[in-house]
Amino acid sequence: MKTVILINSLEKGGAERVVLTLLKNINVRDTDSFYLFLLEDNIKYEIPNKVQVVIGGRFHNTNILKLLQIPLLAIKLKRICRKYQISTVLSFLERSNFTNVLSRLLGSAHKCIISERNTPSFVYQSQSLKDKINRFLIRSMYSHADQIVTVSDGVSQDLVENFSIPKDIITKINNPYEIDNIHYLSKEMIDEEWLNNDAYQTIINVGSLTKQKGHDILVKAFARLIHKFENLRLIIIGEGMERQSILSLIKELRIEDFVKLTGLKENPYAYMSRADIFVLSSFYEGFPNVLVEAMICECPVVSANCKSGPEEIIEDGQSGFLIPPGNIEALEKSIQKVLENPNLRQILVKNGLEKVNTYDVNTIIAQYERILLQP
Repeated sequence: MKTVILINSLEKGGAERVVLTLLKNINVRDTDSFYLFLLEDNIKYEIPNKVQVVIGGRFHNTNILKLLQIPLLAIKLKRICRKYQISTVLSFLERSNFTNVLSRLLGSAHKCIISERNTPSFVYQSQSLKDKINRFLIRSMYSHADQIVTVSDGVSQDLVENFSIPKDIITKINNPYEIDNIHYLSKEMIDEEWLNNDAYQTIINVGSLTKQKGHDILVKAFARLIHKFENLRLIIIGEGMERQSILSLIKELRIEDFVKLTGLKENPYAYMSRADIFVLSSFYEGFPNVLVEAMICECPVVSANCKSGPEEIIEDGQSGFLIPPGNIEALEKSIQKVLENPNLRQILVKNGLEKVNTYDVNTIIAQYERILLQP
């Protein structure tokens, strides 16, 4: 069996980490070959030696140019499948999914499996040309795939209800986590006074600085809490277009001395494991990796109950707390409840660790192997 894993690039991101985990852990027999097809020459991770890499094209900055390039990439994928006798193509992220399906429609004989990582009706909800095109392509192309892998029940439901995708071609497979490796990395020493000093209580958030992640809600809730907990601190790990907007809000609320935006960190687990609470304040997700990673790092979690994923990961009040997206008061109250109750914190951590074992890499990889081997 020869398989291509297709993704836009290998820059830093959740889908990219899942692809890397698959490439590192999937069972490759002597008769098997794995190829990695990247639409762009953008690699930020080390690729295993057993994987052969093919680059589709040059990097384009504009979304419209990237979409226009899809037919050329689909033709190239078809040629690669024919040349190397590829039996299956598993793709991640919309642009790669469109390339995969179009290649099949152009006559490639490979089995077409696409993976949807987010909730498309939220991601592409605006009336911009880009969002209109993506909604049209999902609705018109996804149903031509042999199989669609989603990361959560919420994503599956979104595809069926809002894009008319047949239920019988959808399979849910949660993201895989290398739990032992995350535990190991979480013990690494870091130079961060707020996390190394027991005098402070620290809230942590890890995620791209975008409107989706709702950092303004978190910052406003924190500004209310600082009046009740004078040693409380907030650390936000990540980068993105909303950085300046978040900094402006922090300045407006006069909490500059209590909040840090650290930028990206190579090992966020070492920060999570030392924090008192992890908060996810997103307005929408697909299956938020950081929630599971925080639970693995034994950090109690408070999360917006957004579409989709959090309510599938967290049992409210047992392994974490769920609050309505955008609700500053509810977020404040849930954080306060954890800060004031050490026994509750221990219960959340214990139950969280039991839950995340279901996402162990070996369990999830076995599910991927089954769909790749199906005729």
